[in-house]
Amino acid sequence: MVKIWTPTGEIDVKEPLEDRIRRECVKEEDIIETPRKTIYVDWRRAFDALQCMSDIWQESLPFEEELTLTPEAEFKDKPILLSLSADWHVGSTDTDYDQLRKDLNLVTSTPNVFMGTLGDDVDVGMYQEVRFMQAGPIRIQHYSIEKIAEELTEYNPRDRKIWLFACAGNHTTTLFERSGVLYEEVYKNFDIRILPGMGKITMHVGNQTYKIGVAHRHFGQSRLNITLAAKRLIEFYWDEADIGAVAHMHQSAYEKFYKAGKERLAIRPGTYRTENNLYELARGWGRSQPGGASVILYPDEHKMIPFLDLEEGIEYLKYLTKPQNL
Repeated sequence: MVKIWTPTGEIDVKEPLEDRIRRECVKEEDIIETPRKTIYVDWRRAFDALQCMSDIWQESLPFEEELTLTPEAEFKDKPILLSLSADWHVGSTDTDYDQLRKDLNLVTSTPNVFMGTLGDDVDVGMYQEVRFMQAGPIRIQHYSIEKIAEELTEYNPRDRKIWLFACAGNHTTTLFERSGVLYEEVYKNFDIRILPGMGKITMHVGNQTYKIGVAHRHFGQSRLNITLAAKRLIEFYWDEADIGAVAHMHQSAYEKFYKAGKERLAIRPGTYRTENNLYELARGWGRSQPGGASVILYPDEHKMIPFLDLEEGIEYLKYLTKPQNL
């Protein structure tokens, strides 16, 4: 064994550095004697424990930032419609529950239709400004979403998973930050893929691949240039994306544009919190714009057709998939 001499004595050079530091540098007050063992109190041991808990924390989170999805379409050689639904705010006094119910029924019952959500499916009332604008308790809000998720993944007339992914929103993230309750875990029970507020989705439709960047919110918000945040998402987050979709501002719009010689889509999906709009009007924002944004994706050519009205998009999809077109 190789040893070296120092003014303080002989040192085994094969001895790990941290063991050597503990042996030479630990002060008497940093040592705690217990009946069972001697405990050395030092920052390295604290880091060991903190890293262990950090690893457990990271492993326990259900989020994925990058997804690859292949919807199970009834008519595999025909286009599908992807509903990009957002800002339901289930539980709010301002949500249009009749319209949300109608759109969910359309998604559930129409072949070749699938859905992804972009956050704030529930309101939860964690913000002081909307705390007293809740139509029902948080428990009922969560229960409603759980049953919708169950129906759109396990028990529906189409016998397939319709709700493909869900993105965390600022309302549920605030719930997590203030209470430690991770609302999005409800989706894990139904194999709905969960995005942490932003994400990159690679979707295979027939022999085509579509890249979809989504976010609940993103910088570049503008009430004049409504699609700017979605375009900034493509520019700064995923420049390969065919589609950029950003929610949060309760605005509805789409824009086709070209970037690097490639057709892109920028989408703002609107909201279902459109009834009274007291919160928005009191702040001079104007009325919210209704949800229902969707895009038809073709399986045999790289073609995207966007819609702001879900029913309109589904009617066109029905035309594309009706028997004489099969």
